[in-house]
Amino acid sequence: MIILRRAAAVILIAPFVVLLLLQIIGQTLNGSLLNPAFLKEQLVSNDAYAFAMREAVPQELRANSTTLQELPLTADEIVGLVQATISESFLQEQVELAVDAALPYIAGRTDEVNLTVPLKERKQVFERALAALLIRKYDALPPCARLADFLIAQQFPRCRVGDTSGNLVPVLINAYDALPACASIADLLFNPFPACKFGAVSPVVQSTLEDQYQALPTCAKFEQLLTAGAFPKCKVGQVTPERLLQLLPLAEEIDKVVPDQLSVTTADIAENAPDLENVRQGLRGFRTALSVALAVLAALLLAIAFLGGRSWRGRLQWGAAALALGGLLPLATAIGARTATSKAINELALLGTGYSTAVEDKAFQIIQSSVNSIAGTIQIWAIVLLAAGLLGVVAPFFLWRKKPAPTIPRLPGT
Repeated sequence: MIILRRAAAVILIAPFVVLLLLQIIGQTLNGSLLNPAFLKEQLVSNDAYAFAMREAVPQELRANSTTLQELPLTADEIVGLVQATISESFLQEQVELAVDAALPYIAGRTDEVNLTVPLKERKQVFERALAALLIRKYDALPPCARLADFLIAQQFPRCRVGDTSGNLVPVLINAYDALPACASIADLLFNPFPACKFGAVSPVVQSTLEDQYQALPTCAKFEQLLTAGAFPKCKVGQVTPERLLQLLPLAEEIDKVVPDQLSVTTADIAENAPDLENVRQGLRGFRTALSVALAVLAALLLAIAFLGGRSWRGRLQWGAAALALGGLLPLATAIGARTATSKAINELALLGTGYSTAVEDKAFQIIQSSVNSIAGTIQIWAIVLLAAGLLGVVAPFFLWRKKPAPTIPRLPGT
């Protein structure tokens, strides 16, 4: 009878070991990938925020921002703009708030999410920093000598419009002086710019051109100044940093791309990511399965102990042996996971993912660090189970030693 019971106990050890491995992996993943604290720790420990400020965000702006691509900005200047606009602490604070709000919702622990990221102040800081950088470049441009120079081929002008106050009258006078001579004074018509000149540039001509120019409305954009050599339709005026953003027009483009605040609510997620609800239900079922599996594990362990041992010492040793065997498989799995992940990352690095090498390297670093942390936790569980199991097998030999039977002293003469 005992042979059959122990054979059944041995058979039960196999599903117990496999189920124990799945339980350890499941509980570790639930406490890491679905835990906001774990993700925040990985981002900090891998220097992700400093990297984002130094590499990822500037690279994204250079690659996908058509507004910045058309401006004469170097890579270092874009990095400086990003660092002047968004501090590392601000980025970390917003990312951690997003993780704290989104991850419990995705994991199915909460049913509501309401996340708001304020961007208005950061946008204003960016505009001021960009304006201060561009006005230096604009002031360093040579002045436009002819009206034809106002045919701007790109968003940023090739020459400075007018003098330091933005006055175009000197340019208009030069344009007038270059006109062909009129046959008679009757041909000199300012409507608003003459087609010919009559004699030298007189004070009357200068005054007329200045009055015509001053009566013009103010230009909203540099584009309105593209006149193909005719009299301008608007005046620029003095170009200040803030005015330069309007003339380019960068302030308008920035407002289109960057809202004053970014909000994400439960309704937004339901509308734009309806399949996420299936993920939430799946993760809820995953946690329920872990609880059920834990109860099954306890039942299997008790069954192994009671089937394998006849006494309390034997039952303890059988249960402990099952735990020790259960610790070996997670230990091997954790070591194999580290090796397999490292190999997969090396292969992906060789193939490339379409992103820059620096971004790929940082992403792979975070993935490898996360896998190592998860594998390390599994190894700790495995070592604890292995040590507890071995202790449970060996300890009864010392705790429950059979006491020798008392000897009855022989009487003399017997």
